[in-house]
Amino acid sequence: MKRNSALKTGRRLSTLSSAVFPQEFIEQSIAVCFAKTANLYPEQFAIKGATREYTYGALNKEANKLAHALLERRAGGQIGVIAAQERAIASVLGILKAGKTYVPLDPSYPQVKLAQILHDCEIETIVTDNSHLSLARSLSDRLKHIISMDVLEAGLSTADPEVSVGPDALAAILYTSGSTGQPKGVMQSHRNILHRVMLATKAFDLGPDDRVTLLSSLTYGASLLDLYSTLLNGAVVYPFNVPEEGLSRLAAWLAREKLTVYHSVPSVWRQLMGRFSGQEDLGSVRVIRLGGDTLTTSDVELYRKHFPSSCLLFNSLNCSEAGLVRLYRVAESTPAGERVIPVGYELDGKEILVLDENNREVPHNEVGEIVIRSEFLSPGYWNSPELTSAAFRPDPEMPGHRLYYSGDLGSLLPDGCLLYKGRKDSKIKIHGINVETTQLDAALSSHPAVREAISVADEDESGERYLVAYVVPHAGATLTTTELRRFLLDLLPAHMLAANFVFLNSLPLTPNGKVDRQALRRPTGIRPQSGQGFIAPRDKWEQDLAGICQSILGIDHIGVEDNLFDLGIDSLRAVRLVTQIEKEFDQHIPPAALVGSPTVAQLAGVLRQQSHSQSWSSLFPVHPTGSKPPFFWVHGDLSNAFLPDYLGPDQPLFALDHQGQDGTPAHHETVVAIAAHYLREVRSVQASGPYFIGGYSFGGIVAFEMAHQIQRLGEKVALLFLLDPPGFTEGRLRRNTGNDFFPRPLFDSFREDVRRHFRHFAGLKTTGRIDYLWSRAFGKTKQVAGSQTRGIRNTVKLLVWKTHLEMGMRIPSWLRSAYILDIYNRARLSYEPQVYRGRSVLFRGEDLSSRFKRDWDGLLQGDVERFRLGEIDHMKLREEAYVHTWAEQLSVSLSEAQAQAAIDKQTSDASIVVTPQPHPSE
Repeated sequence: MKRNSALKTGRRLSTLSSAVFPQEFIEQSIAVCFAKTANLYPEQFAIKGATREYTYGALNKEANKLAHALLERRAGGQIGVIAAQERAIASVLGILKAGKTYVPLDPSYPQVKLAQILHDCEIETIVTDNSHLSLARSLSDRLKHIISMDVLEAGLSTADPEVSVGPDALAAILYTSGSTGQPKGVMQSHRNILHRVMLATKAFDLGPDDRVTLLSSLTYGASLLDLYSTLLNGAVVYPFNVPEEGLSRLAAWLAREKLTVYHSVPSVWRQLMGRFSGQEDLGSVRVIRLGGDTLTTSDVELYRKHFPSSCLLFNSLNCSEAGLVRLYRVAESTPAGERVIPVGYELDGKEILVLDENNREVPHNEVGEIVIRSEFLSPGYWNSPELTSAAFRPDPEMPGHRLYYSGDLGSLLPDGCLLYKGRKDSKIKIHGINVETTQLDAALSSHPAVREAISVADEDESGERYLVAYVVPHAGATLTTTELRRFLLDLLPAHMLAANFVFLNSLPLTPNGKVDRQALRRPTGIRPQSGQGFIAPRDKWEQDLAGICQSILGIDHIGVEDNLFDLGIDSLRAVRLVTQIEKEFDQHIPPAALVGSPTVAQLAGVLRQQSHSQSWSSLFPVHPTGSKPPFFWVHGDLSNAFLPDYLGPDQPLFALDHQGQDGTPAHHETVVAIAAHYLREVRSVQASGPYFIGGYSFGGIVAFEMAHQIQRLGEKVALLFLLDPPGFTEGRLRRNTGNDFFPRPLFDSFREDVRRHFRHFAGLKTTGRIDYLWSRAFGKTKQVAGSQTRGIRNTVKLLVWKTHLEMGMRIPSWLRSAYILDIYNRARLSYEPQVYRGRSVLFRGEDLSSRFKRDWDGLLQGDVERFRLGEIDHMKLREEAYVHTWAEQLSVSLSEAQAQAAIDKQTSDASIVVTPQPHPSE
């Protein structure tokens, strides 16, 4: 496709030709535009997500079925949507086709917040999917209809409904987090959204050959531009849930899927760049758009480091109320001395004014409020006339236009380029999301031990923004950051929590009695008040660990007995901490270790024990205390950290972790051997039955074999819990046909080359020999990797880890997962399962093949309970957002099995008859 030359040479993108779209484009509805696109590209992919893919034809038909379902039910004007991203996209299109207005609901929000939105927007119908069905039912008792996209009636028409919708009709209402606990819905019309599509199409030259990221939830205004500019141009949208999937997977996904257009906030961008190894092929990315927060020159250097010069980088200014407002192309000549990158120049139909408090334009280079003049602004805030009139005002100079007072601060350079200077009020952008600090203040103040509180935004040396809460406790009250965090998690979404808490005797005030925000001391380097006295590191283990924690948390002094959760560590920082520990110490610590060992001293003890241990120990005590019989969980990974919340404080929980996590060779490579090894470790904790065991994925197969071995020992398994285990029929077919995971002849060729180089350079030092070897090994790989097939990539990985093991070296941390998965794959292929008779619970997802399902249907006999997980992605089952889908039932099944085991024991004891022995004198 021919790219616009204006993008390469000009900075003022408003000079692009308007011939790309006729004016009539914005005088219709989104539904009409999408139907036209679907008719042009029926066989081309429209959506490629983690759980579902749609062609344009299939997406159009499913949206039409929903539209007819809504029309038949005479659903109200506003329709709620709460579903997985792919289903949600199909849902909103169906709602628009029915002439209705969609209201996306974020399932991560507290239910109280979601219920407020339903009430405020008078929603009587919710569209959902099976995985969110229970949540939808629990939100309100005034709902008339709950429609699951997974079970739409087969008889519904797939034809475009005959519904006429004007361009000024409401298309969507997007709810912000709201101030003081009250939600605020930004209304969006078809005309305004289509105008945004026009701007994006012209600015980024979007077309059918593009593959575009969708990293934001549909509840945020950023989704409007990403979603509709993609689907109305015949391109493919790729949804990716960053909080659930993680940044490491995002980096690999971006390269693997050959995406062409990337968009996110700068904070996600910075974290993503840190996940790149430098080996990824990112040549497909031609446009990067960042916006929603301050962009710095260090961000530009990351772009130049990882992407070719043919890839264009844009900084932007956008908001839900006005859409894309300014755009700035970062040229190769951008001055390196300037810390902050401008947000750019005007776009068609969007004029910027920078006004002072008296509504007068400020001179160039002076700071004022950014006011947007346009005829394509949001109609306002739903059911909030006072808020609407305060933010949206008539334009006295241009009839038909309005002014939107954004609350953002900025300054105009003499050439008309705009610099963004942050927020002027309590609404602050953290990681690109508007956060109302007044809501955090209200939640903090509701704690019984808090007298008053105020939160402000700060930023670290890298430019990352975060919230700081200043808290004044009641006289005599004692508070810790852990207590406040747990309290807030029940009230607010995670992104609204403060990263740091500062406890004060009183808040500083100005002479007129207002809080003096400028006088609040910055928390950088301050050790939070936790009630724990400072104890300095006592050896090199603790000293090095404390240094890692200090660098991640930005605290100058961390005591070895300080609870890291009290110091502000969150899930993202926890992952960074574990990764850094693995890098510095070359030892693996399971993420769940932080739950049981949250201090530097405890973590150092774990590392020392692993370092001094003669053999790898797979058993890890996640929650070792409690009066109930222990539950042993095989390969639970991330779920290990979350299960104690579901099983309760009286339930001991032990996790069995993968071999080879420390980079040393795995000693057990068959299902039988792995199960026997795990069972030995289990019996070191519990010498006799009854046993309660479970496993996830391949760990389910191992738990299944452990149950067999326990029974052969004459012991009892009271409960076997299997979470989405793979099957065996497919494995035997592949083994019999010789279709192995790795192409062995190609591997043998690589191995011979490696051995030849070893012999030739035997006299070199180890470092020099390795450098030479890898330069040649990867040179050979490059010759045959033109097709970039999975088999070749896996062969290269196999080569690397085999060579490390042959040389007595530890496998690099980035290869350990692949090494373990290869062992598991081969173990599954060779395993011969036998029928198991005993109490068991099987959870399985819909993505398993029919052969997998038949395997387990025949292998589990006796007292068996089977549950379906719906279309939840297999890998997500371990993650915090999805653990509840199976952990609640595990808790129930475990309690029932333990109760039955207790009854069985009493019955067994009562059946023992003691025969009186005669007295010796008789």
